[in-house]
Formats: sequence, structure tokens, C-alpha cells
Amino acid sequence: MTDSDYHHHAHEKKPLTFFASPLASDEHLDDAMQHQPSSLFVANLTTFTSLKEINDSASLRAYIGFFALLWLTWYSNSLYHVRFTADCIFERIAKALHFGVMIGFAVVGPAWEPGKPSYSLQKYQVLSFILMVSRLVLAAQYDMTLYFVRRYKDTILPLGLVVASTLTAAVLYGGITAALPAEQCDVVREVCEGIIVICKAVSKLVKIGSYFDSRVTGQIVAGQIVAGQIVAGVVIIDLLYMLYFDRMHEDHFGTIKQQIWASLHFFLHIMLVLVLQGISYLIMWVVALLRLDRLDTRFRTIEAASVAFSYPNGTDFANTLRKNIDTYLWNTVPKGVDASKALGVWNASLTTLAQGYDGMLHDRKNMSAVAVMKQSLNIAESMAIQTMFDSLGVSVPKDEAGYADVVPDKAKALDKMDLLKKYEKRFELAFDYVFLSAGLALTFIAYIAFLSLQQERRHLCEYLRLLVMLVTGFTICLICLVTTNKKEQKVYMESAWMLPTICILFFLCVVARHIRRPKWMKREKAE
Repeated sequence: MTDSDYHHHAHEKKPLTFFASPLASDEHLDDAMQHQPSSLFVANLTTFTSLKEINDSASLRAYIGFFALLWLTWYSNSLYHVRFTADCIFERIAKALHFGVMIGFAVVGPAWEPGKPSYSLQKYQVLSFILMVSRLVLAAQYDMTLYFVRRYKDTILPLGLVVASTLTAAVLYGGITAALPAEQCDVVREVCEGIIVICKAVSKLVKIGSYFDSRVTGQIVAGQIVAGQIVAGVVIIDLLYMLYFDRMHEDHFGTIKQQIWASLHFFLHIMLVLVLQGISYLIMWVVALLRLDRLDTRFRTIEAASVAFSYPNGTDFANTLRKNIDTYLWNTVPKGVDASKALGVWNASLTTLAQGYDGMLHDRKNMSAVAVMKQSLNIAESMAIQTMFDSLGVSVPKDEAGYADVVPDKAKALDKMDLLKKYEKRFELAFDYVFLSAGLALTFIAYIAFLSLQQERRHLCEYLRLLVMLVTGFTICLICLVTTNKKEQKVYMESAWMLPTICILFFLCVVARHIRRPKWMKREKAE
């Protein structure tokens, strides 16, 4: 059997249109779409289960209720995908919106406590809103299907009933959304293969942020910077999904080539795992920078007041610092984070701080008291910084842990700047492997696509598309070279452009993949 026999049933992929009939959908697309909703459902349920313990009847009811809403949403979407999905711009937009719905479940999950008193109904407003969006999108999808199969008279009534019932559900959810008090809320996009990692990162932010004052909550949960990072991380994974599955073919392209093609997936999967894991770390880094800035502002304000001797005694000075930092930090430590040792060092340092301040009030030239104050404030701030990172699930190796070296009743002090450098080194590593793995993933996808490229599609435009992916992949890898310039690296890592940079470059590859050949090139080939 010749290679041409294997391509007997091969067909050239049609250009992407805004609408497409489900009667002409690709089989490989159907298979891919069947796996997606199931992965999202399992990931969301896993995330919710890991954050919520079932220890009484109320938590059991909450778990069953959340499971029911999640399962019904997944089930209704899956029924459509396995029967009517098509590859077109409209369906891709709908898929992105469904991704957003699933991320909405991840955002609401940590705060899901029906039946318990709550000062805010925002979480229920968000849930009813995303359920309304889900039903509206699903109704629009069924409407499109109904249009394309309208010539089959027997399908009009059942599909019409599905559209009507879906719209009714959307109206009911919309009514609930409007009935709840209006509060600021953001619903962000969703993840594909990396949904578990990203969901946990988002859930952790919401769980921690729910204890903050409204100003900080807006900065952490609904702020444009953090929301942009989450959206960028989600879109990166969605774009990776598109770049890979848009070039998936079922045609035989040679035994040796297929073996190489399969082997390359091992390396591709390693790169994808690193990208998915690293994205959550970079999101946490941006959040940590925001919290560090606020923490530093509070310390510097109180320190400036102490330098001006605005406090009548050391106890008042220590209590003011304790009140400001406790409200912002220690009272927001999430369940599961053991901060008892750090809290003990914190309390001891405040006691020493009060004694040093009293010594300065008695004799302002007492340099020993000044040294005690500086040392105690340094230890207190170091403990606050370390606990803040622990609350975000970010830690340094145990042998580098700050409070392990701090003994309050001795003169040895932890240097705040050294501690920050340890965390910065931790995120520099994440920065390096995220960009390297993202670039290499794009490179592997391009090479895998080249191996599986059908003979009839091996023309200049297709090679140029693959070349764009290769060049973009190498470009992303080369961004790591910014680490050779520490000043530029610090500026870049403190900006909000790390994940958006990868997102934009991936998007350019998707655009290049779907640019059509000029008509004059098609005419020349036909001639």
C-alpha cells in the first residue's frame, strides 16, 4: 500500500468561518471537545473538595448543592458538545465563555457557605450571573444548530423546546442576580488542561481576600492587575489548546514519522506541566508585590511616627503596630497555614520594640535602645513578610526559612532584605522555567505539526505559519536572557507584563495559523 492510499480519505481543512454547520464537523474536533467539559468538571470538583471539609450537616448540604449546580452545568454543556459542536469562530467564542463560567465556579467555591450568616451576598450574585451567562450562551448555540438543521422538520420541536427551557432558566438566574444587592464583581476566564492549578491559585486569593477591608479586597480580588494576570494565564492555556488541536490529523503519515510524533509528546507534556504550574506562581508573585507594597506602607508610616516620638510610650507604639498589621495580616491567615511560630516571634519582637522605645524616650542619645528598636522592627517586619508569603502558599526551602534562625531573646536578627532576596530568587526560578517551557512547548507543537502535515498541504504558506511558531517559541525562550541584567529583570518582574507577554505572542501564532492565502497565490497554483 502506497502513501497515497493513506490519503485517499484525507481532506483539506476548510477556512475558519464565523458560523459552521454541525453536520460537517471534524471527528477529531468532536473527540477533543468531548474530553474538555469532563476535565473542567473534575478539576473544579477536586478544587472545591480540597478547600471544603464535610464535617457537619450544613457543610454536607453545601457540598451537595454546589455539586448539583456544577454537574448540571457540565452535563448540559456536554450534551451539546458531543452532538452539535462545530469548528467556527462562534463556537470558539462560546467555548471561551463556558470556560469563564467554570472559572466562576472556582472563584465562588471557597466562599460557598449557604445557610450561614454573611455580610456580603456577592458570591451568590456572581454564581447566579455566571449561570445566567451559561444558559444564554447555550441557548445561542442551540439556536445556531436549529438554523442549520431546520430542513429536518422532526428536529424543530425538540430543539425549540430545549432553547425555550434554557432561556427560561437564564431569565430565572437573571432575576436572582438582579434581586441581590449590587456589588462589584468580576468573572474571569477559564483554563483547559491547567484548570486545577489555576483554580487553586484563584481560590486561594479569594479565600484570603475575603478577610481584607474593602479597599484591599478590590486590590487583590477584583483589581484590574490581578484580574488581568488571571485572564492572561487562562488565555495562554486556551491558546496552547488551539495551537495543538488545530493541527491534529487522523491521517496516516508514515510509521517512522508517527513514532517520532508520539515520542515528542513526552517532552511537550513536560513543557505544558511546567507552564501550568509556573503560571500560578507568577500570578501569586504579582499578588505578593501588591500586598508587600501595602505592608511596607503601614510599617513605614508607623515607623515615621515613632521617629517623631508621636507615641507617649512603648506600649502604645507596639499596640499601634500590632493593630494595623494584625488587621491586615495575622487575622487573614487562611486555615491550614501554621503561623504559630512566626506569631510567637512577632509578639516577642513587639515586646522588645516597646522596651527599646521607652529607653529612647528616657534618653534620646541611648544608642543601645536605638539598636534594639531597629533590630526588633526588622524581625517584626520579616515575620510579617514571611507569613504573608506563607498565606499565599509560597515558601522557601526549610533551611532558608526566616523564623527558624530567629531567637527572640538573643541578639541575632533576621535581615529583611536577605529574606526578600530568597523569595525573589524563588520567583526568578519560576520566571525562567515558565518562559523556557512556554517557548519550548510552542517549538514542539510546531515540529509535531510539521511531522503530521499532509502532503497536499505542504506549500509555502503552511511552512511560513510553522516558521512563525518556531521563531515565536525561540523569542519567548530568549526573554529569559533578561536575567543577565538584574536591573532590567527587576523592573520586568515587578511589572504586570510577564503573562500578558506570553499571551500576546501565542495569540499572534493563532492569528498566523488562520490567515488565508491570497487569492492570487491560489490562482497561480491552479494554473
